[in-house]
Amino acid sequence: SMPPRDAGRGGDELYSVTSDERGRRERRASRFEGSGLSLSERADRWNTPQAAAAGLPALAEPGGGDIELDFTVQGTSTVVDKKYLRLTSAPDPRTVRPEAVLRQALDRIRGRIVEFGELHGQEQYMYLWEQMKSVRQDLTVQRIRNELTVEVYEMHARICLEYNDQAELKQCQAQLAQLYEEGLGTPEAQREFLAYNLLYNIGQQAENNVADLMREMSQTDRTDEFISHALKVRAAAALGHYVAFFRLYAEAPGHAAYVMDTFIGRERFSALRVVCRGYLPTLPVAVVASQLAFDDAAECAEWLGDHGAVVSDDGAQLDCKASKGKLVEHSISLKLEEERKAAERRAESLIGLRGWA
Repeated sequence: SMPPRDAGRGGDELYSVTSDERGRRERRASRFEGSGLSLSERADRWNTPQAAAAGLPALAEPGGGDIELDFTVQGTSTVVDKKYLRLTSAPDPRTVRPEAVLRQALDRIRGRIVEFGELHGQEQYMYLWEQMKSVRQDLTVQRIRNELTVEVYEMHARICLEYNDQAELKQCQAQLAQLYEEGLGTPEAQREFLAYNLLYNIGQQAENNVADLMREMSQTDRTDEFISHALKVRAAAALGHYVAFFRLYAEAPGHAAYVMDTFIGRERFSALRVVCRGYLPTLPVAVVASQLAFDDAAECAEWLGDHGAVVSDDGAQLDCKASKGKLVEHSISLKLEEERKAAERRAESLIGLRGWA
């Protein structure tokens, strides 16, 4: 197996990723696709008797970014773990943690991430979201803007990348941009997050945004490991060089692969079309899995079938010739699930209308 990935910048060693993680990234990135909502928008759905009965944490009222006050609070609380509650009035200093306690809280959160291990479900993220939002709130009401503030927002941004919470990620990025402009943070971390922004826009095929970001880069920026990698991804995607693209995906530094997860499906499908035209009549699924950076042949065979490809009954061979006219870019299983849910909603609506009759 490959050696551990770079842990990313900002001193957060908890985020190193080995090659064993690659097969799980796509599943993690799609964890919340069913709802299409950010974590904060989903919060009200968890404040229910059913959620409480299941032992899941209740969350605060959903809302936007961190609150801004026209005065400064000096916190005195010594409680390390603290629930996040959206402020509706002036905060009580006795419930706000000072900087020293906030550092303890951050260490506690890191410890819980280690305890979670391979568990990356909604319950785990609910805890992380609530605790990070609570730390951010205590920093904000005390107007603490220093290296700890940068560390908190960088850490939360990396967590958002892992759990694909784009709405919360944008809040973190906006705050980081301001903090960086104030001269806080390291040049290395700034380049890391610039690279993630570049990769995101590459995935969105927003060439104007990519060009604007590139115009602002210095030569030193371009030689940075993260930015250099992102620029190579851009070139590989533009040229349709899928072998180079998936090699870069496998070798991605820090959390870059999580950003690439947002458009890896599209690039895999484009590569599959090339494979089906170039290899006739059949090709071992194990070869396809290797070329498209799947963790194993079984996962690849499942993905191929979900996109209309013809695979042998034992899952070992891709019939390129038979597949060419049957490939579909969308996930067949997800589309069927969406159709099933839509049918259920229509049936429930009809039952409701009959009740009014």
